[in-house]
Amino acid sequence: MKSHTALITTSVLAAALIAASAGAQAEQRPVQSRLFLGTNSLDSDWGVHDEQGVIGVITDIKANNWPVAIAADVFGAGNEHKRSGNKSEAYVASAHLGLRLKCDDQSSWLRPYVGAGIALAEAETKPNTDNDGGIGYWVGIGADIPLGERLSIGADLRYWDVDVEVSNSALEASSLNAGGSQFGLTLGYSW
Repeated sequence: MKSHTALITTSVLAAALIAASAGAQAEQRPVQSRLFLGTNSLDSDWGVHDEQGVIGVITDIKANNWPVAIAADVFGAGNEHKRSGNKSEAYVASAHLGLRLKCDDQSSWLRPYVGAGIALAEAETKPNTDNDGGIGYWVGIGADIPLGERLSIGADLRYWDVDVEVSNSALEASSLNAGGSQFGLTLGYSW
């Protein structure tokens, strides 16, 4: 787990440094961060843990002269299940890095976007603690509705795929996909 956690941390920091240095050369560096609350429907045999609640932050970094934004998104998902006094848990942490094409029409009431990139994930199950990480991909669409100059609300739908090897008595398999269909509502702030 430590090597995968280090990989995810290093990748997120590298993306932030690249975005900061590129943005420093541009006239402006608009950044939009959105709080994400939603669900993740896992793709493979996670058993009672197929549906997980998700919280995350979706961030776009885009200078005025860039055709696309840099996407740097992080999510945490999890589920706990009790059966016959026994508790099983499954958690997934992921970082989605890539590019996002956004509608820049400032007069529009709806600003759609589409994005894609690499997904880094770490999955853990308990009580027989087992964890594994992997690298895969993500694709997504969404839209923001501006609520003034800085605030927005919106929705984000994405599919992501990262294979991991974890085992637990509540799981139906050990080779699993830590990703799946993820949907949530967002509250954004541009700074």
